[in-house]
Amino acid sequence: MKRNENPTLYPDVTPEYYLSSVTSCMEELQKVGFDVRVDDLQQEFLNILNTELSAFTTTRQAFINDFSENDYNTLSTQWANKIRWTQEKQLTWASFTAHKKTTNTTTTTNNTNTTNNTTTNGH
Repeated sequence: MKRNENPTLYPDVTPEYYLSSVTSCMEELQKVGFDVRVDDLQQEFLNILNTELSAFTTTRQAFINDFSENDYNTLSTQWANKIRWTQEKQLTWASFTAHKKTTNTTTTTNNTNTTNNTTTNGH
């Protein structure tokens, strides 16, 4: 994982915020012993963002009456940025299903021989 190393591209993301790709998240989980399945939910995320922005824009005047036009513009811009970043594949949404690999060790003792059998279970 890396810090936000391009603050001009993502000015609202602080340098302390870690940005990671779906691939790097998957690799980190695999590195510590998980079998990983990843589902790309980017299109669903984009649909949600567009629906939210559309609903928000219909409440423009009421929002400005309760808050301010500056607040409205800030939120609208942030939503539009998220949509753009998602379309550019810079922002995504994914589901990770991970199962820890376990090792079961059994020892069988015969009269003269001792054997250790190690099996890997996929659960």
